Parts: sequence; C-alpha cells; structure tokens
Amino acid sequence: MHKLWTIISAEYRLEVRSKSFWLTTLLFPVFIIGLGGLVAYLSAESDAMKAAGEMAPHANEMTGIQALGMMGGMFLTLFVIMYGSMIFNKVKAEKTNRIVEVLVSCVSGRSLMFAKVISVAFVGLTQIFVWSLFIVGGVIALLLLAPGDFDMAAIWDIRVLKALLFSLLFFAGGFSFYGALFAVAGALTDRNNENQGYLSILMMLLMVSFYLGMFAVDNTGALATFCFYLPFTSPTVATVQTISAVPWYYGMLSLIILYASAAVTLIFAGKVYTSAILLNGKKLSPRDIIVFLKAK
Repeated sequence: MHKLWTIISAEYRLEVRSKSFWLTTLLFPVFIIGLGGLVAYLSAESDAMKAAGEMAPHANEMTGIQALGMMGGMFLTLFVIMYGSMIFNKVKAEKTNRIVEVLVSCVSGRSLMFAKVISVAFVGLTQIFVWSLFIVGGVIALLLLAPGDFDMAAIWDIRVLKALLFSLLFFAGGFSFYGALFAVAGALTDRNNENQGYLSILMMLLMVSFYLGMFAVDNTGALATFCFYLPFTSPTVATVQTISAVPWYYGMLSLIILYASAAVTLIFAGKVYTSAILLNGKKLSPRDIIVFLKAK
C-alpha cells in the first residue's frame, strides 16, 4: 500500500507542476465562455441556425433544471474523455520507452494500473476544484456588480445541490469504469495502429453516451431507461435524468450498478494490464486476452 501511494503521489505532483496542466486549467473556462459567446452570436446572426433551432423539438420548452442536467452530463463525458486519454497516453509512453519494466520490478502491475487511474482522477478533481473557484468568484462578482438582479435562492435550490452531488458521484464511478479500460487499451500493444484502434472504440462509446445524454433530457422511453442503467452510458444518461427527470432513488440504483461494474472492470482490467504491459512487438488475439483474464 505504501508503494502504491508513493507512485500516486509522484504521478500527481508531476502533473500538477507541469506548465501544460495550469495552461489547460486556466484556458479551458475561457474557451468554454468564448465558444458559448460564438454560438450565441452565430445563432443570432445566422438564418440557418435560427431555422434549425425552431425545428428542434421542445427547444423553447426546456426548463432551467433540464438545461442544468444536460450540461452536467455533457461536461462529465468531456472530462472522462480528457482524463481517460491522459491515462492512455501515460501507459502507452511507459510501455514504449520500457520504463514499466523497472516499475513492475518494484510493484505489481495491478497496483501500477490502479495508481495511474487514481492519480489522474486526483488531477481531474484538482482541475474541477480550480474551475469551481472561478465559478464562485464569478458569482460573487455578479452579486457585487448587480446585487438587485441576482436571485441567491437559485444557488441554494435543492435541485442545484443535487445536480452537483450526482455529477461528482457519476464522475467518480464513470471515470473508474472507463479509466481502467483506457489503461488496458494503452497496455495491450506497442503498435500505434492497434493502440489507436482500441482508443477509437472507447471514444466512440463515449460519444454515443454523449448524444444519448442529450436525447434523454426530455425522453424517458425504453431506450433511455436501458441506457440509464447500462454502465457504458449511465455516467451521462443517468446524470442528465437524475438531475432533471427521474426520482433520486433511481439514480442511486444506477450508481450502485455503475460502481459494481467499475469494481469488476478494475479487477479484470488489472489482470489484462499485468499480463500485457511487458509484451512488446506481439500482436494480441482475443484468445490471448481471454488467457489474461483467467490469470491470477
């Protein structure tokens, strides 16, 4: 356990001390605000975008809490893609430059994979915390500049607090589930074309989850219900619907399924990671992966 936390601490410090970390952390809110302003400007100036908005079903009937749910699900998926890709690149780099051969002589492959997932999760939470400070600062500035036009009760609305809580819980579960898969994708082979193929599959799954989350904002049909409990899509769909459409206890059931699936995925991914991380120049077959899963 001591070795595990030593690796986690070293990985975390390496990331948060880098210039790219703080550049991304500081520029991301600016990018999002700028993108929102650009979309608003184009929507106001473009007849085509106005027509598309008018054709969208229920476009003008979306409530504030539905919009909050949709944004929560969208940003959660975006974060999983960002930090999952970070895990993939770190594992791939260590496998390619053979540093991992030294690391596994000191700690087990499974512990090494857990350290990657946990350290990147801490990096992600650190960025989210910094962004939260920006949001709080923006709210305070808004109160100081226009105290009479801002409703403080909206901030402490129980639905807003529920949105924050469920977003964090689904982020932790979804990141654990997908983080293990990204680590395995980076460890399976050192062939770039195969690595990118595995990464593309995970990206497509997350993009499908992203669009299903948008679909589930005001749709509670059979497809949305199925995706609500499916671990591959629940981090987005369940976040959206728990915030905006369904009772909280349905969200808790989805969380239980997601965390149980994440635990099973971490166990089996640890077996594959441990067996595959030291293999270089070998083209793995599905049979090889099955053998890895059967390993102790």
